[in-house]
Amino acid sequence: MATIAARSLNSPVASLSKVKPADARRLSKLGIETIRDLLMTLPFDWEIYGAPRRIADLGDGESSNPSDLPFVGVRRGGRQFN
Repeated sequence: MATIAARSLNSPVASLSKVKPADARRLSKLGIETIRDLLMTLPFDWEIYGAPRRIADLGDGESSNPSDLPFVGVRRGGRQFN
């Protein structure tokens, strides 16, 4: 059985087995040096569905599930995805 190296959130991303040196250099250019930086980085096209709401504040039949909202196609690379 393989042993797993102990890491902390302050460990460099290069300590992750799937991160190659070239990947670590690219991540560094984005300001991502540690595992914490990697976990705290949100995608650039993050979609916001509104402020968080408590379940107790929802009305009858009202959903807070983003999958219940109508889908809006995202345009990337000149193609329309629906």
